[in-house]
Amino acid sequence: MAEGEGLRELVTAELKKDGVMHELTKRARHRARTDWDTKDLLAEALSRVIDPDDMPWDRSKDFVGHVTFAIRHSWYRERT
Repeated sequence: MAEGEGLRELVTAELKKDGVMHELTKRARHRARTDWDTKDLLAEALSRVIDPDDMPWDRSKDFVGHVTFAIRHSWYRERT
């Protein structure tokens, strides 16, 4: 199994936990202006967390905190 596939499975399992998607959506909404922007921002952040060459999630770190970090970086990158 490739590293990216393993990350994808781990992230999928985390996203299925109670309240995780709701919390991540709320955090992305804090940065975004519209519902569409919220969805795009969260999707970009999650793709970065799955990508082993970008901002991969380390299981020793808090998942929601790491994705929030990726949301902030993605938001900032879009603004510059």
